[in-house]
Amino acid sequence: PSTPYVASLVNRDPLPAVNLIYALTPRQNLRFSYSKTVSRPDFRELSPFEFTNVQGGFNVAGNPNLLRAKITNYDGRWEWFLGGNHLLAASFFTKNFTDPIESTVQPTTDLRSSFINAKAAVNRGFEVEMREGLSTFSKRLKEFGVQANFTFVDSTVTIRPEDQGVLTSNSRPLAGQSRYIYNIITEWTKPKARSQARFYVNSVSRR
Repeated sequence: PSTPYVASLVNRDPLPAVNLIYALTPRQNLRFSYSKTVSRPDFRELSPFEFTNVQGGFNVAGNPNLLRAKITNYDGRWEWFLGGNHLLAASFFTKNFTDPIESTVQPTTDLRSSFINAKAAVNRGFEVEMREGLSTFSKRLKEFGVQANFTFVDSTVTIRPEDQGVLTSNSRPLAGQSRYIYNIITEWTKPKARSQARFYVNSVSRR
């Protein structure tokens, strides 16, 4: 019989969160928040069995020695409610990661990939958001609205010296993290007909 692998993820993590709201005016708020969260590896990332990824055709094997990642979040947000469903907002954030989970390519003949914990990472950035009903421009468009947001993220990962030959570049963003992200949503709502329709457009930059 094969030897079972055991992944020990017995952690007790206090996850405090604090939120403060200051009303600048009856329609404008400043929000500040602090929180701690965790990101646990999933079964595929932990289990050492090998499978072929349908995207790219790489063989992938999990790592039962993975640790959960700990994240400290700092957020600030200004928001202006213009009446109805109209909104204008801007947010700033910092996320500090300890032991973030990263993909790695193992030096085998079949280019097998796996997962490993980097030492740390930091994501800093801002987001701008707007929500506007088109009745502002014409009463005929009162059933239509537009939502949009744009996010900029400056991401930096810190790699342990012993892992520098495994986790590729020593200076780069977190794997899978885009620098620019935007979303646009056009919405049609007909309450009397109990109907709603949405059209989404989104884009992410190179990652």
